[in-house]
Amino acid sequence: MPRQGRSQETYQRLLRAAEEAFAQRGYEAVSVTEICQRAGVSKGAFYHHFPSKQAAFLAVLQAWIQRLEEGLRAALAAAPDLAEARDAMADTFAQALRSTQGRIPLLLAFWHQAAHDPTIWPQVTEPFRRFEALLADYLRRARHPEPEAAAQALVAFATGVLLRAALQDPGADAAAVLRLGLRRLLASESPRLAQPEGSP
Repeated sequence: MPRQGRSQETYQRLLRAAEEAFAQRGYEAVSVTEICQRAGVSKGAFYHHFPSKQAAFLAVLQAWIQRLEEGLRAALAAAPDLAEARDAMADTFAQALRSTQGRIPLLLAFWHQAAHDPTIWPQVTEPFRRFEALLADYLRRARHPEPEAAAQALVAFATGVLLRAALQDPGADAAAVLRLGLRRLLASESPRLAQPEGSP
C-alpha cells in the first residue's frame, strides 16, 4: 500500500479507537497509550496525526459533525418542497442519533470540555451556527416567513431530542419524535422550493 494510503488508514484506526475509548471510559480516564493500544499503533504514529489527546477528541467530534452536515445537505438538496424537507430533516437527524447510540455520553463530554476550556468552545459551538445557516438558507428559498428564527428553533429542537435520548429514553423512536416536532415547527405548507438566483 502506498505511504499516503497507510497514513490515512492509521489515522482512521486512531480515530475509531479514540471514539470508542472516550465513549466507554470518558475523556479524562483515557490516555494516549490506551488509544494507541486499541488502534494497534505506536505513540509516534499517534503524534504524527494528533498533537495531543485533546486534538484527537476534537477530531472525533468534527468527523461526526461532518457526516451529519453532509447528510443534511444531501437531504435538503433532494427535497423539492418544505413538506418533503420536513421528513428528510427528521430522517437525517434520526439517522445521526442512531449512529451515536452508545456514543451519546461522548457528546455530553464534548460540551462539558468546551464549557471548561475557552480554547475549544468555538470548535464545539460553531457547527450549530453552520446548521442554522444551512437550514435558514433552505427555508428562505422555501419562502418561510421567518427563516432565521425557524432555523434556530429546528436546531434547538434536534439538540433537545438528542439530550432526551441521553438522559431519559434512549430506546424511544427518535424518528417519530423528530417528524412530529418538525411538522409542528414548520406547520405552514409552502410552494415548491424557489431556485437559487442564477440557476436555470
